[in-house]
Amino acid sequence: MGYGGCVDGEDHLVCLFHAFAYDKQGACARTGRGDRPRRVSLGHRRPAHEVNGLLYMWHRHTGSPPA
Repeated sequence: MGYGGCVDGEDHLVCLFHAFAYDKQGACARTGRGDRPRRVSLGHRRPAHEVNGLLYMWHRHTGSPPA
């Protein structure tokens, strides 16, 4: 979600650029206008860990888990 995205409550990860909100399963819960699109999702789930208010997500082009 890059720099500036946020977590809305405990359930939604929000993209700063488009203001789309995604639920814990990666499905789009709402758009920037507040409605829910028919078919939008994050595609791949990534391991994530919160530390001191920052969200760290792991991504490797090979798909391997964090070392």
